[in-house]
Amino acid sequence: SGWAIVTKGSIVTSVGHGATVLKTMAEFDKWKEVVNTKGFEYAFRDYHNTIASTVHLCSHLEIPNVAGKIPDFIECPDCHRTMEVFISYKCCHNG
Repeated sequence: SGWAIVTKGSIVTSVGHGATVLKTMAEFDKWKEVVNTKGFEYAFRDYHNTIASTVHLCSHLEIPNVAGKIPDFIECPDCHRTMEVFISYKCCHNG
């Protein structure tokens, strides 16, 4: 669960759900030959995009209540559709 970020130095080359990134790495034997021609970051990104397009995971975004400054809609970073509004409540008590 969660997210993973792949970087080359300080440059982010890929961002994805933990499940799709782990699957990409688990299937390294299927795309390792492309690393020699494209480089790891591009080969990883291309194979990960293939995996991500076949897996349907929900994206969640938490916005703290900031005095009415919550946007009317937010675009999904994965599929670019308008995200559904879902209200949740949270208690992080110390004890």
